[in-house]
Amino acid sequence: MAEKGERDVRKLLNMVILLAVAIILILTFVAVASVMLLMSQKTTEAPEVTLIKPEPAKHFELGEFIVNLADPESRYIKVAITIAYPRENLELEREIKDRKAQFKDMVINILADRQSEEVNDSQGKARLKEELMDMMNNVLREGAIVQLFFTDFAIQ
Repeated sequence: MAEKGERDVRKLLNMVILLAVAIILILTFVAVASVMLLMSQKTTEAPEVTLIKPEPAKHFELGEFIVNLADPESRYIKVAITIAYPRENLELEREIKDRKAQFKDMVINILADRQSEEVNDSQGKARLKEELMDMMNNVLREGAIVQLFFTDFAIQ
């Protein structure tokens, strides 16, 4: 009988060990699953941002200008100008074409008042662009010029 009691204890001990191993396996599985879930939440991808690119602007060439500068010695500037405006604004396109002579006159007058040192560096060119754009935009009624480009620029 003692052997039967010993066998019962061994069976009970084996069942307890088997149950403990099963519990450890289950807890390990739950821990690994929890860690993976937490890591997947932390490393969520950034939302995809779709940038809406503006429509390219339409361009209008004002032409080439050769103007005497206001320098004491006889110097002149040669510049070609293209202006950009919103593509969808058809009224502005018509107005720019109608005001071409007025814009050319503005450019000639502004250039004739400049000395070569004022427009010789990149900052001077940027100021000149801003001044020309401001003057042109001040007379426009149907919209505004968004950029002005010097497509040719030389001082002699």
